[in-house]
Amino acid sequence: MTWEELIMKDISLRFYKDIRVIKAICHHPFLFTKKRIEDPNDVRAIMITHFAKFVMKHFKSMESKQRNVKKYENIIAKRCNLKQNKEV
Repeated sequence: MTWEELIMKDISLRFYKDIRVIKAICHHPFLFTKKRIEDPNDVRAIMITHFAKFVMKHFKSMESKQRNVKKYENIIAKRCNLKQNKEV
């Protein structure tokens, strides 16, 4: 028995619920996350409360990378302008 199964068995005994119910409750957030990630039309992030936030969409990550590159280029341009102004 794995540690996961032991924990689920302990919870089922503690709350007098069937082990299948406990497994369904434990695995549901991950099944939901998997379905949302597989959907190509959905670009929203997925938040599992008290666990993690998932952003797995290629479209979303490319968009944020382009924004970060533009911000970085603006910072570099400002620094170059400041250096040129100080030298003159």
